[in-house]
Amino acid sequence: MRQPEIITSRSDPAIQRLMDISKPAFKPGSIMFLEDEIPVREAILSGAKVVEVYADENHSPRELMELCASRSVPFRFISASLMSGIFKAGRRPDVVGVAVPPRPARLEQIDVDSGDVLILDGVRIVGNIGAIVRSALALKASGVVLCDSQLATVMDRRLVRASRGFVFSLPVVLADAADVVRWAKPRCRIVRFAADGDVPISELTSIRSPLALVLGSELRGVSSELGAAADLTASIQMRTGVESLNVSVAAGIALFVRSEAR
Repeated sequence: MRQPEIITSRSDPAIQRLMDISKPAFKPGSIMFLEDEIPVREAILSGAKVVEVYADENHSPRELMELCASRSVPFRFISASLMSGIFKAGRRPDVVGVAVPPRPARLEQIDVDSGDVLILDGVRIVGNIGAIVRSALALKASGVVLCDSQLATVMDRRLVRASRGFVFSLPVVLADAADVVRWAKPRCRIVRFAADGDVPISELTSIRSPLALVLGSELRGVSSELGAAADLTASIQMRTGVESLNVSVAAGIALFVRSEAR
């Protein structure tokens, strides 16, 4: 494989573009910023249009370079001094990329016959959402739906990073509660999680049909609209005196239990 070029001049158009789109306030539009090797790799493997990939000259991601070559994605190094200049105000990744954001996923793209769907209602901490997306992909969920997340796009830089890029590999949909209820009711049983559920989570292993697993934020719980639509309420048994679990932990437990049933 031919050794990639090293960008050493600040006047290279790629440097100015990276300086613009790597700013925390930048909102994805026709292009988006990717940081770190795994999210870049996931974007490429998912079929997203990755315009170019760059790495610090002191970092040689051999497998990623080979992947870029096999998918005809341009790859270049950037001198260490230029990388420091681009990221002088924040963390400095070894690998970055520029991509065209994929079209937003829709509810209709979630195939519940392939796995349960996870509905997060009012969950707004991006780190939790990212961890849940990773668990959902690992434990073979069919998708994740975000209601009242306050995110403008699932390609939000923070979420791409928190999910390790798995937002490219699994349908993650922004939707309001009314649309979710209309979509889910004909397709699967809706299960709301609460501390005082009708059944323990272990009983969900006996249900063979697809489920929509609804979890709310620790502070507010599930909204009245999604709560009223639930066919069943389940709980995760905990030691007396423990009020609740972090939502990403609860989601992982729910997905693992259900993975035993399907």
